[in-house]
Amino acid sequence: GTPWCDERFVGYGANKAACLYEIYISGIDYYVLPNDFLIHQSHAYPESKRSGGRKLNAELYAAFRDELCFRYAKAMYFANELNTPKARNMKTQCSSLKGFDAALKAFPQMWKTQPPKIAADAK
Repeated sequence: GTPWCDERFVGYGANKAACLYEIYISGIDYYVLPNDFLIHQSHAYPESKRSGGRKLNAELYAAFRDELCFRYAKAMYFANELNTPKARNMKTQCSSLKGFDAALKAFPQMWKTQPPKIAADAK
């Protein structure tokens, strides 16, 4: 299913970006409707509060993106999805992380996967 939007971002900035980034990394197909739009109502935060929140959330967002890369890579490895179209976005975005490609190559040595079990009545 669709991942939950991460709740660690508070105040101003990064919450919507983090939510969309996780959907993108997870391999879920989503579409932008060309003839639809929304209006964003401005927040009642004073600018001095916004700049502090932006700075903290920007630092948090960078760590969040790295964490997602490894979390989804591991989940897709165990689901035998690393070589499927579902993993394309994750691999494209995460391959620039230091050590990411080496970690993917080391997964078989770190964890032994087993084929999914088929229920007896599904045969």
